[in-house]
Amino acid sequence: MSTPFEPLIQSCPHLALSDTAKCYGASKGMPLVLVNNPHCRAVIAQQGAQLLECETAKGPLLWLSPQAIFNPGKAIRGGVPVCLPWFGPHSSDPEKPQHGICRNQDWLLSAANALDDGRTELVWCFDHYCETAHPQFEFTFGAQLTMILGAQIDLALRITNTDNTNMPVTWALHSYHPVSDLSQVRISGLENCHYLDNTRDRARTTQQGAVRFNGELDRVYVSVPDEQIIETQPRLAVQASNSGSAIVWNPGTELAAGMADVGEDNHLGFVCLERGDAADNALDLAPGDHHSARVCIRFAD
Repeated sequence: MSTPFEPLIQSCPHLALSDTAKCYGASKGMPLVLVNNPHCRAVIAQQGAQLLECETAKGPLLWLSPQAIFNPGKAIRGGVPVCLPWFGPHSSDPEKPQHGICRNQDWLLSAANALDDGRTELVWCFDHYCETAHPQFEFTFGAQLTMILGAQIDLALRITNTDNTNMPVTWALHSYHPVSDLSQVRISGLENCHYLDNTRDRARTTQQGAVRFNGELDRVYVSVPDEQIIETQPRLAVQASNSGSAIVWNPGTELAAGMADVGEDNHLGFVCLERGDAADNALDLAPGDHHSARVCIRFAD
């Protein structure tokens, strides 16, 4: 298969090209970049610069739905979707796409490097609207997502306002993580934080103790500590810098059964623990300004 970034693939020994038809038996062959290095095997979709899988010697760091649907222009369920330039429903127009316009469009792979320690670095750029605004977002902007893939996942997101006026932004790296037993899972590191509960009309509540899962859970935690731990087997850590919010989600039994790309009982195998800036932590970028944030996903033990 030929793509605009094929020369980069050829120059980096860790990389290969494939598509969703070959890897996942999908009906449509959306381009994929495959990473095989001494530390991990990973799969990244060009659409949304979405890291779909990262398998290490200790196990997977991400969950991809066994019923994921691979249709161009539609969100893929699992991995790390990039929600940008808004997170969740648009604040003033519910007809606009959930989680922004960046996760369902192709990004450009601008650099690929095999690092000396065996890890792989990929740099993805989203610059379609640096000069002319998207019809559903009135500001011009650009974004860059750098991935360093090894025994852990290191992600760096840079958002730049290329407009001549202040630009409101909310964002999240919407990571899905595997769990061994949802009924026993706890998330620590959010104790005493305030959150907006999307299952109760965004009621503002304070977290008491660790987060536990008993039915649908959909919360935006604001002004949170840098690190949270998913207490499962093995334990997972999600650590961020310059990211004020943490979003925790699992659809629960009833909602999952009605979701074609999740399906009955598949919700038992994952939780979303996402880092970003949403709600109280929303950004307002001045003209020419940028916001840079980092997220690290690793095993805690």
